Amino acid sequence: MGKLVKCKTCGEEIAKNAKFCPKCGAKRKKHTVLGILLVIIGVFLFVGAFGAANSPDEGNPKSPQNQEETQTRDDSTQPDSTEEGDSGDPEQPEEPKNKPTISMSEFESISSGMTYEEVVEIIGSEGELLSESDLGIGDAYKSAIYMWEGEGSLGANANVTFQGGKVLSKAQMGLE
Repeated sequence: MGKLVKCKTCGEEIAKNAKFCPKCGAKRKKHTVLGILLVIIGVFLFVGAFGAANSPDEGNPKSPQNQEETQTRDDSTQPDSTEEGDSGDPEQPEEPKNKPTISMSEFESISSGMTYEEVVEIIGSEGELLSESDLGIGDAYKSAIYMWEGEGSLGANANVTFQGGKVLSKAQMGLE
């Protein structure tokens, strides 16, 4: 006879490979290695996603923190245009055509088949690459998902999926 284990419901000793307790009829729950492994992976993914969402974007030059640092550095390297003896007009930086965030009207202007460059021209800024995949069987099967922060409620954003260099789909949340 094989090893014995105790029934978790009534405490009776039953065979390890028994599916039901012969005394109380309770079904034995078996924890498979695959099930446990999936739970562990799920916990790691959740913790990783939560940590990434709450960490500063040190490597992203478009993050608000890094834009402020860049602006400070740029200001310190610009010559002071109010100095005496400056006869020429200081070169004024061009005002951006629109905000670097996406609005609902810009989102609605994006249509299937547009290129990434056309979408960037509509929005006025580069998107953040969230995901990219390449099956290695030609450009038509390369996919990329870009995200733009949105104008509107807290967390407003838009995602655009490109396949073969063209807009395949789009989604938004909270845009105004």
